[in-house]
Formats: sequence, structure tokens, C-alpha cells
Amino acid sequence: MRKKTMDVSLAKKKVESLVGLDLTIRYNKGRNRIVYFDGKISEFHNNVFIITVTDQIFDRISCSYTDLLCGDVAFKIKNSSK
Repeated sequence: MRKKTMDVSLAKKKVESLVGLDLTIRYNKGRNRIVYFDGKISEFHNNVFIITVTDQIFDRISCSYTDLLCGDVAFKIKNSSK
């Protein structure tokens, strides 16, 4: 039997705990196009969450919690000490 690693409710809790923190986001756009950018999770709703991006042409990205489960979106907390 396969071990269950994460479900949608755990993904929602993870996103909720990261709201407002400075993050490095890995976003898989498909066909081996992976983009890294800095931003913050600004809002979270029942089915989607909004990422506010800094220093890019676009300023917001909306993602679903299943994107997080499938690995299309990944987060890393940036160190605040410089």
C-alpha cells in the first residue's frame, strides 16, 4: 500500500502558514519550462491562493492547491538575515 504524503487539507494549512512571508517560488510552466521568482502569498481562498510577485512583468499568479500537490508550485522561505 502506498504511503499518503499530503492531501488538499494539509496543502491549505501549509499555504495558510506561509501567508505574508518572503518566499522563493518555483513555478513549472510545462514542457520543461521552470521559472523561479520572489514573492509572497497575499490571499488564500477555498480553491485557490494568490501569489504577489516582485520584480517581474506580471504582478500576480493564482494557483490551486492541487498545483502544490502535483509539484507544479513549490515554496522556499527566504532568509531575512542579510
